[in-house]
Amino acid sequence: MGDSLVGDRVRELATRTGLPADVVNQIYGVAFADAKAGAITGIKPRAKDLRLSRALYDDAYSHGMSMSAWLEYLDPSREYGDGLDAFERQLKIANIKTQSIEWKGLWADKVERLFASDKPGTEWLFPEFIARKWRAVGRPRVAGERFYASSSPVSDVLYPDYIASQIRQKQIAAAIPLSAIVAITTPIDSGVYEAFYLTDDETERQMVRIGEGAEVPTVKLTGGDHTIRMKKYGRRILGTYETFRRMRIDRFALHLQLLAIQAEVDKVNTGIDVLINGDGNSGTAATNHNLTTLDTGATAGTLSLKGYLAWRQQWANPYICDVVLAREADALSLLLLNLGSSNVPFFQLAGAFGIGGVTPINSGLGPAQLGWSSQVSANHLLGIDSRFALEMVIEIGASLTETDKIIGKQFNEIVMTESVGFCVFDANANKTMDIST
Repeated sequence: MGDSLVGDRVRELATRTGLPADVVNQIYGVAFADAKAGAITGIKPRAKDLRLSRALYDDAYSHGMSMSAWLEYLDPSREYGDGLDAFERQLKIANIKTQSIEWKGLWADKVERLFASDKPGTEWLFPEFIARKWRAVGRPRVAGERFYASSSPVSDVLYPDYIASQIRQKQIAAAIPLSAIVAITTPIDSGVYEAFYLTDDETERQMVRIGEGAEVPTVKLTGGDHTIRMKKYGRRILGTYETFRRMRIDRFALHLQLLAIQAEVDKVNTGIDVLINGDGNSGTAATNHNLTTLDTGATAGTLSLKGYLAWRQQWANPYICDVVLAREADALSLLLLNLGSSNVPFFQLAGAFGIGGVTPINSGLGPAQLGWSSQVSANHLLGIDSRFALEMVIEIGASLTETDKIIGKQFNEIVMTESVGFCVFDANANKTMDIST
């Protein structure tokens, strides 16, 4: 087939799929038999033909992707019905078991199995296995999501029937997971990030009837005055290959996840600080409300029901407060908030005695998740709308596992780091209450 025709086919597939042309060209080479027939209808499974090597990491990072994501491009899971993603499929081909199932008498292989499996090159899966376990901590899974569009693997085990048969899945996450405060995660390929903000007022946001010839209300998307600089988070685990190789893979993974939890705690603390104080750009700090202003009958330092409910009402449509964070003592005060016989909310009395009442239409007073953190100042509450509160920025390719040392069995430590930054997505979503004034 002529080069020009091949080029046309590649451009056509790139347009249809939205993939980079060089990625499509590589995929096209695998699907050349289909091209000869006159059309490309899909990428056929070729998991057994994939050659595992350092080149996979180089190709993945050059395209701003993890190795798992790159494998998914090369071997799309939509062509299979096995419930695995492309990375897990490589483990299955090599017959590497990463999780024990006690009641079946199935036990995870030892780490050394990755270096001596049934398929050449599986040692190159080890650094990505480490990275996947690190990334998985605290990330909630969404049914049906695939790795090439997400940072979460389909499962953390080799065989999918493990999930169906397991009675209780252990959840490994920080006490306050990042997912509770982060609205969106943005990947970048540099060490700085220019955040963008909508500048408007409520009258401009409203979709009002526009008179003939009148100007359409406008909001402006602008870059921040200050760029967001990335900070490095991570942990180092000491131990030689000889130490690790006799350890079963699932036990080794548990050590990694424990370290990842502490790194996530560090990131959550930074995120909370940005939510309260802003990201360095003007207008990004949380708006504060004083208790005695919200409830003129309240005593400074003692949280009142009226003050709390009035604070929750400060989130104007379309915002709601669905997460409240505070110091441990202040969170306890909220949990033990005294209703008192004189201020029992009418809707609660109505529900108990059936004498009529009201049901709030606005969702702003609905249940909120409550967490306690020393990062919040004493005698303060931090409330956020987690849908719009915070943007987390991750530098692609900055997660280091010292791949060459690991593969060469010459390591005496494994270092996991990631460069992460935080910026306020919409300051209207974040508010504080000062209980002491």
